Amino acid sequence: MENADFETPSEQAAFALRRLFSRYGYKRYRVNKFEEYGIYLEYKNFLPQSPIITFTDLGGRLLAMKPDVTLSIAKNAPVDLKNPAKLFYTENVYRVPHGSREFREIAQVGLECIGNVDVYSQCETVLLACKSLETLSERYVLTLSHMGFVSGLLSWCSLPAALEEQALRYIEHKNAHELARLCQGAGLSREKCEALGSLSKLSGPIAETLESARQLVRNDAMCAAIDELQSLCDALGGAVLKECLTLDFSVINDLSYYNGLIFQGYVPDIPRAVLSGGRYDKLMEKLGKKAQAIGFAVYVNELENREGAGL
Repeated sequence: MENADFETPSEQAAFALRRLFSRYGYKRYRVNKFEEYGIYLEYKNFLPQSPIITFTDLGGRLLAMKPDVTLSIAKNAPVDLKNPAKLFYTENVYRVPHGSREFREIAQVGLECIGNVDVYSQCETVLLACKSLETLSERYVLTLSHMGFVSGLLSWCSLPAALEEQALRYIEHKNAHELARLCQGAGLSREKCEALGSLSKLSGPIAETLESARQLVRNDAMCAAIDELQSLCDALGGAVLKECLTLDFSVINDLSYYNGLIFQGYVPDIPRAVLSGGRYDKLMEKLGKKAQAIGFAVYVNELENREGAGL
């Protein structure tokens, strides 16, 4: 690929990703720069934690500069269960990045599959996540998790609903000490306290970690999640690809919106995830749409801060 045609590494990456998604039959979808603020207020837990830029238009409507693309696509894209929509986008969102105090225009390239998400669709999405990371660096890691496994364990533990969010936060930060204190304070049995503590530490190479996770299974929901992850791993095949996959159940998204596989991608010299995605059937349900959905976004703007930036 010729570098001379691109002003920045993020532009070069965006072009490479558009070509990749097009080759796999995804069609470009464009979203409006503005959206009614109410949609973001109603589904704020689905969005990254960031203030939102709002303004009132000439008709008196309160609008927002979009902080997210997936929500707009899920809300506006047509649904056809017989022919799932395979869409990709190249858009800018407006957020205050983590560690900053200023709004920034952030470039994203991503894809969404909306309709009937079968095993093939899910495998293809993970494969394209890997290929997307590969366009950024020969060395990359895609970390998988499964909200069905996490929610299944929480259900078995019968942790009071008021404490679930706090427990999830401790699991996400691998804070076993505070998690144990929370469980003991809630009156959970020793077995249940230890099971939640084990979940926060359950990470590593996918094959070995799947075996460890099977020892933690306590109900059908957890069993189904492990079987789904195993099937995904088997379907992807290839020793090289599997070396780039890890499993980490401390990777968590909001249980109100995500119901299955979730994942994050990393490349060298960038301290944050450059790719994030997952299965969000529950969001579709809340939007009143009888459809399943999975997708991911690549934060190509992160390449601008990378040492020796360039593809």
